[in-house]
Amino acid sequence: MFIAWGSKWEYKVKKNGLRVEKMCPECDKRGEFFEVIPTKYFTLFWIKTAPTETKKPLLECPNCHERFYIQQSDYLSAISRLSKLNQKKDNVIHLPHSMEKGIDGFIILCENCNQKLRVPQKDKMLKITCPSCKNTLYFKNGKKV
Repeated sequence: MFIAWGSKWEYKVKKNGLRVEKMCPECDKRGEFFEVIPTKYFTLFWIKTAPTETKKPLLECPNCHERFYIQQSDYLSAISRLSKLNQKKDNVIHLPHSMEKGIDGFIILCENCNQKLRVPQKDKMLKITCPSCKNTLYFKNGKKV
C-alpha cells in the first residue's frame, strides 16, 4: 500500500481586487490585469485537503495567464483611471458598474493628507483610518457620516 501526498498552488481571483489596463511584458498584448491570491494546498491522493501557505497578491494577464508582482505604478494607474471617470464633489470616487467586475466599493481622499484609500461598499458603519496621517473617517453606503 502507498500514500500519495504533495502540494498544489491555486490562484483565486480576489473579489475586490485591483484591475489594471496595461501591456503584458510576456505576450505583448494589452488587457485588463486582475489581482489573484496564490494559496498552496496540501494534497492527499491528488485531492486538496487544507491550505498551508498564502503569498502576496499578484496581477495576472488575461491573455497568457502569466503572473507578476504588483507595483506601485499599477495602483497609481488604476486610481487615476477611476478618478478621471467618476470624480465626485465630496472627494469620493465611486467605482462605475461597467468596470465593476467584482469590485464593489469606492475610493476616498483623506481630508488631511489627500491619500487615496480604497473602501468597500457596506450597509453598516465603517471606521476608516488613513495609514499615512492616522486620520479617522466614518462612512456608510459611500457617504461620509
